[in-house]
Amino acid sequence: MKKLLLLPLFILLLHTLTIGQSGQNSWQELIAKGQYAKATQLLSAKEDTLSQNNVMTLAFCHQKLGHLPQAKKYYLQLLEKIPNLKNY
Repeated sequence: MKKLLLLPLFILLLHTLTIGQSGQNSWQELIAKGQYAKATQLLSAKEDTLSQNNVMTLAFCHQKLGHLPQAKKYYLQLLEKIPNLKNY
């Protein structure tokens, strides 16, 4: 009988935790929804620690938003990090 009472409490706790996590959109989810401005804000907040793929994503978001000078800045930043790209 006690196990039956604990099961609904466990399900309620799990549901509450899931709702709390889903409130924080990741930049991947935002891009999938076409919310490039919000994704750019999230990525820019971590700009110092971004991987090359994330820098490319940040450039892409700026490009989609029409922020071409910012997009160019990040694309050039990638070219400096990956010199082999200049040959293509």
